[in-house]
Amino acid sequence: MPKLMFKKLTYLVSVGIAPLVAAGVLMPAAALAQDAASNPVLSSGPQNRLITEPAQTYVIGEDGLGQDGAYVEADEVVTEDENVIVARGNVEVRHHGRIIRADEVRYNKTTGKTLAQGNAVMINPDGSVQYADTLEVNEDLTAGYGTNFASVQPDNTKIFAERVERRDENTNVLNNALYTPCEICVEPGKPTKGPTWSFQAGEIIQDKSRNVVIYKNAIFKMRGVPLFYTPILWHADPSAAATSGLLMPKIGTSGRRGVSYEQPYLWVISPHQDLVVSPQFNQKVAPFLNTTWRKRFYSGDITVRAGYTNEAFFDNDGNKWGDKDHRSYLLADGAFKINTDWRWSFTAERVSDSDNANLFERYKIGDVYEYRGVFTAGSRQLISQANLTRQTDTAFMSVTMASFQNLQIGALDTTQGNRPIAASSKRYPLVAPMFEAQWNPINEFAGGRFKFNASGVALFREDYVGTPVAPDDADGTSGYDSARVTLGAEWRRDFVASNGIKAAPFLSARHDQYRIDDLDSAGRSANVSRSLATAGLDLSYPMIRKFDGFDVLLTPIAQLAVSPKSKSSSLIPNEDSQVFEYDETTLFKANKSPGYDLYEGGARASLGLKAQVSLDGGTSFKALVGRTFRTEVEDTYLLTATNPVTGVRTSYDPSGLAKTKSDWVVTSDFRTGDGTYYGYSKLRLDSESTAIRRGEIGLTVNRPNSVATVRYIVDNTAVEWDATNTLVTGFEGKRYEDLQLYARHFFTKNWGASMRINRDMKTDAWRRSEISAIYRDDCTWIEVVYERDETAILRNTNGKASSGISLRLNLAILGSSGSDFNDIR
Repeated sequence: MPKLMFKKLTYLVSVGIAPLVAAGVLMPAAALAQDAASNPVLSSGPQNRLITEPAQTYVIGEDGLGQDGAYVEADEVVTEDENVIVARGNVEVRHHGRIIRADEVRYNKTTGKTLAQGNAVMINPDGSVQYADTLEVNEDLTAGYGTNFASVQPDNTKIFAERVERRDENTNVLNNALYTPCEICVEPGKPTKGPTWSFQAGEIIQDKSRNVVIYKNAIFKMRGVPLFYTPILWHADPSAAATSGLLMPKIGTSGRRGVSYEQPYLWVISPHQDLVVSPQFNQKVAPFLNTTWRKRFYSGDITVRAGYTNEAFFDNDGNKWGDKDHRSYLLADGAFKINTDWRWSFTAERVSDSDNANLFERYKIGDVYEYRGVFTAGSRQLISQANLTRQTDTAFMSVTMASFQNLQIGALDTTQGNRPIAASSKRYPLVAPMFEAQWNPINEFAGGRFKFNASGVALFREDYVGTPVAPDDADGTSGYDSARVTLGAEWRRDFVASNGIKAAPFLSARHDQYRIDDLDSAGRSANVSRSLATAGLDLSYPMIRKFDGFDVLLTPIAQLAVSPKSKSSSLIPNEDSQVFEYDETTLFKANKSPGYDLYEGGARASLGLKAQVSLDGGTSFKALVGRTFRTEVEDTYLLTATNPVTGVRTSYDPSGLAKTKSDWVVTSDFRTGDGTYYGYSKLRLDSESTAIRRGEIGLTVNRPNSVATVRYIVDNTAVEWDATNTLVTGFEGKRYEDLQLYARHFFTKNWGASMRINRDMKTDAWRRSEISAIYRDDCTWIEVVYERDETAILRNTNGKASSGISLRLNLAILGSSGSDFNDIR
């Protein structure tokens, strides 16, 4: 058969009638390259090709070729004999979303093999690119090889190998291979820069049937320096959806535990279930086993964290006190959606080492006091709870049961190195149950909207420390169980007058029914009921004016409300409103109490002024000032302090709301248009002296190489008794005064430092502080961190601060042993 030759041929063909369509025949080579490159730790070897081809993404069908069509372009196409067809010179083939380029593509109809030679490049639909001097694949797509192979994946990971062989559809072998996710820069006339880190191996075998990757003579290098060698190494195949294997270890040293090494191992039980086993090995104390089990169901998911050790209590120097004991913890949560309207959730949080308040701190177990369920814990509290919720467009219902475990410091055992003993959990109630319901009818009434609500709770406790308490149980030693049911309704209508004034009249009413048990040792009980009604009006008048370069918006706001004078029974416990904020979020609420046990009565008016200045460049300034006026002192908000010497009880007002003229609420913030600067202040100023009673001021700077946040927080609402047994309130009796700072700066492209400090200005102590040196590049983040903890939970342990050094290592693709932080609260 005579040779056929076409010069500068460009044509569209169908795979079924044109065996030369190299895309169809070369596709196994693409599959081979993808399979090899999909392994994130697959290779090592000589870097013998410069990566200059930009990754592109193609979608099947967008080029008009369809599933079977192909596009071939070459300088010439010839038939050397009856069975061999050759395309030469700038060959480009497109098929099934892939592009193949080479100097020459050769197809043998007898053997079914396709060979691409000379600067072979394949661009895949996902954007990955493979390079080789030679690519060959058989006709049934099950075997092939490539020489001087290189691959760049969409995530910028790179693989190099002298030879890649696809033995069958489940096995790929790379010889003399190198893998790295780091940049490899090439400049004309300069040698190739070595990657920051890489894996090398004489041979790498990817066995997809067993989901394993095996390395022979494996070396891990940092900056070209070998740090780890093993004759054989294997791990889970990253190309699988989920696979088991070792995770990044955590390494550190401290006075408490000495050198510490924690090595997590991930066991993938199924595509929807896994278990992380993370033993912590310590130089001075016994190991601690941490585990995390996760499972995803069709309707939700569960996470269970647990840990165990058998060791005595130890202080900040690693000195042990007492006998060894079993110590463990459980932190579990789950959430499930029953259908479109119903869902349920739970948490289970407990520590067996309940007497020792700082188990988590001693073993540096993080992410403990988090929001996992419907109830949110206070400082150092664990909550076990179950919740059922129904929610539709017009109705809401929730039922919750909960119990608490307290890990706050209650005392120090001076016989055992100042061992912190947790305060009793008996003062925390068993909530069994609490329910809330709300219904918002769609239809209007008198031009406004109604809202109906119901609420109830039953509390059982062994001890009661709230206020007020029953007159004959002032020491609060009885159980003081209580139950409450509340029914209420609200109506509101909004108006906007032609001159821009916004008005919203509202009415609300509710009835509370209480049952109180265990008032005294004789078990006396009582039933108490009360009703509350409020009528009010919200007013605001937004006014805007445009100037050259900026706009000004002023909004006077007023709320008028009238209720019967509150007459709470001394038998009603204040369970849900002992602590609350009087700030910009509650200034214009008719009842500023956050719960049901306290309510606000009498006639009052809340007045305020909002201002906003917006510059054309995006910079804005906002401010609010306001306060509440009332006709009579509101006794509901007063608390009572007992003189420890005389026993005399004195009332005081930590809320700033009880007087006829409340404290001032003043807030402000600014933000630059480019986001570089952000600052804010939230202040509550004394009604008479305008000194700060509670406040928070913060400033954040965010630059390309720097970020810094400083925050000042103060609370002057505590009460104390001075040397003359006089009650001190306000500004000498600080609850706390903190100065917090976080800053990070990179002095060069790669080198930087960060610091985090928390200064307790009341006790003149540095709380948790950190300083670190940082190295970073395109694929590596390394921090050497010095930590010092002087919080009471650790400082009180043998009277010394806790300090230590740890390593935070983040290698691209492989994972992290700790992350950067900027939340300094």
